[in-house]
Formats: sequence, C-alpha cells, structure tokens
Amino acid sequence: MFKESKQMRNEIVKNSRGGKGDVQVIHLFEQNELKSKSIKLCASIVINPGVTVGLHSHDEDEELYIFLKGKGTFLENGEKKVMLPGMVSSTGYGESHGIENHTDEPLEYIAIVIQDQNK
Repeated sequence: MFKESKQMRNEIVKNSRGGKGDVQVIHLFEQNELKSKSIKLCASIVINPGVTVGLHSHDEDEELYIFLKGKGTFLENGEKKVMLPGMVSSTGYGESHGIENHTDEPLEYIAIVIQDQNK
C-alpha cells in the first residue's frame, strides 16, 4: 500500500495524556489499513515548543518512538533523557513515559503502539 500525505488523517489532540498544549498526530496508517491487527497506532507526532505529552503507562501494549527532528526531554519510569534525531525508545507492559518540548523548534517523531495478541 502506498499513501500520499494528503490521504493521511491529521488530528490535533488537546492536552495529550494530561499534558499541555496541542499535539499534532498524523496517522500514517489506520488500523483497518494494516494486515497486522497488533498495531494500534502508527503516526507521525509533532510537538511544538512548550507542549508536553503527559506521563502515562502502557500496561497492555508497547510504544516505540523514532525521533526524527528537534529535541525533547523524555521521561521514562522516573528517568529523564534528552532525545535527539536518530534516537529510539521502547516503553511497555507496565512502564510509563511522557515527553516535553522545552526548545524553540518543533519536535517530531514516529510513534508505533503494538498490542501483544497473546495478552
């Protein structure tokens, strides 16, 4: 399957996961477009300066982040890490995370949420 950007659903999420500001979610693929039913989300996320995604847990799934542009402060299980382009993270099955953009540039990353079909 091939898609152009104009075919992707663009969503603005206010105060994402209890964070502050508007997060842009560009759905690269919708669940019904994928053969695998394990993927719950496959999206490009844009967090503008001053915006945060609140701390939240992944109890029944795992979320992968692939950082593309900008810089963000990533909090995972109480540990802070500055994430830069080319870095990746994985949070799941009882772990928690959140992210903040304290810079003057947008932060962009790919988020993929995977549900274990055996759980």
